[in-house]
Amino acid sequence: MKKNNKKHKKHSAVKVDFTFLKFIFEKKQLLDWAILFTVCLVAYIGLKTFYPYPCSSNDSGSYVKAAIEDIFYVYRPFGYSYFLQVLHTIYENIHFVFIIQLLLFFFSTAFVAFTIKYFYHPKSKWLWFLFLLLISANPPFLIMCNWILSDALFACQIYLLLGLFIFIVKKKSWIALLLFEIVLFSSMHVRYSAIIFPFFFIPFFIMVKGYYMKFISIFASIIVFTIFYSQIENSMYKQVKIKQFSTGFDGWNYLNNALYIVPHIDMNENDMKDRDLKNLHSFIIANKDSISTLIERNGIGANFVWDPQGALKQYLFKTMQSTNSLYLSTFVKLGSNQYKKYATYLITHYPIEFAKHYYFPNMLSAFYPSSLGLIGQQGDTTKHNEIFEYYHIDKDSKTTAKIDILYSPNFLKIMQIWEIIIWGTLLFLGIWAIVQRKRIAFPKQDKIIFWGIFSFAVIYYASTIFASAIEFRYWISMYFVKFAIMYLLLNSFASQRKCRKETTT
Repeated sequence: MKKNNKKHKKHSAVKVDFTFLKFIFEKKQLLDWAILFTVCLVAYIGLKTFYPYPCSSNDSGSYVKAAIEDIFYVYRPFGYSYFLQVLHTIYENIHFVFIIQLLLFFFSTAFVAFTIKYFYHPKSKWLWFLFLLLISANPPFLIMCNWILSDALFACQIYLLLGLFIFIVKKKSWIALLLFEIVLFSSMHVRYSAIIFPFFFIPFFIMVKGYYMKFISIFASIIVFTIFYSQIENSMYKQVKIKQFSTGFDGWNYLNNALYIVPHIDMNENDMKDRDLKNLHSFIIANKDSISTLIERNGIGANFVWDPQGALKQYLFKTMQSTNSLYLSTFVKLGSNQYKKYATYLITHYPIEFAKHYYFPNMLSAFYPSSLGLIGQQGDTTKHNEIFEYYHIDKDSKTTAKIDILYSPNFLKIMQIWEIIIWGTLLFLGIWAIVQRKRIAFPKQDKIIFWGIFSFAVIYYASTIFASAIEFRYWISMYFVKFAIMYLLLNSFASQRKCRKETTT
């Protein structure tokens, strides 16, 4: 009998749990599926009505060019270009990209929504339907599904990561862990900013119950990062003959951001011991007036990264001439060395000025957007020859918007008001949770999940604001996080209220 019991225990330990799959296909979930499907269908019809072709930008052309040439470019990861390659082998039509990205939105949103419902049964059906509607009827996310850009794909990956993270903590599921590591690996190849994800999740994996689950999840995340790191190193060497992980693009961005303090400080080059930094410093000071002019004209943005007349590009051209080097290798060397070191010097020596003239204004645009960036702005697809040729678009096709209703002051104003409502609600619930903290009973696992999701949002916002000038599209993945925090708190309040009523009766 004891041997049979041991065998039974071993069998039950590896048995796959299909209760979640049964749950999502129950009859009572039909309305949820109908809501998700209706939202996506309306979005598809609406966007296709106003925008006959998916929108594009210069970045879109770069992604497509990398896909055509099957070449790793240092400016951005190859992941999205690979995604375009896969879709292109299935169906060589630009509209297919929009359809697939919309389907990814549908399934990733469904997954995180049903994951929340499965583990945190709604105490109020109205609260649940409000939550479902808010995360699915997400205009910025749906709009970005119609762009030839990596934002929608990356946001879907974040949705999947957070949903799988909940499964790992609550169910200690090996299947969820395997899928988590696959999505984690692919997300780093879509956006370099995802390199912080393995190190973010590791502290929360330490708190997961189960010796093997705890250490294998940590070990697997480290292995995934190591493989990714090695792949980028090898790709860099093939492209520019430089064996390093840094593509230099981060250094360009950091110095771009640090230059916003230059008009407001007096720097002494004698404090710099590095000769290369002194040379760069002298060049920056000589161009101080042009830096001020560019900032006044364009405000906070990636002005110095791309403007050929800007100080950083001019210094690049000067370095190429003096060293007789190629553009791409010079771009990488400057970004990963001089530009990054000089940006670090400026930020560490003038932190108050950096916060005042770059970080806080950039942070404000994250909470209250002064512009929508690319969202709603119709790019003429035919301006990018790579897109025109790759997708066999007829030269006579009208690729511009029929009615560019999204890129309007009214739409911007609506999104600004909407952001105020969201952040105001979060602030109110946060204060109320602190006041009522003794009445909120989160089990240990739920605390790990709540603080994990909350911390993910904080780190994501803080690192993104520091790393680059904000565009509204960067936050499409954060809508689920914000509404999930609201739902968990409100559901907990509703649960406690229900318990008090039952005890009094």
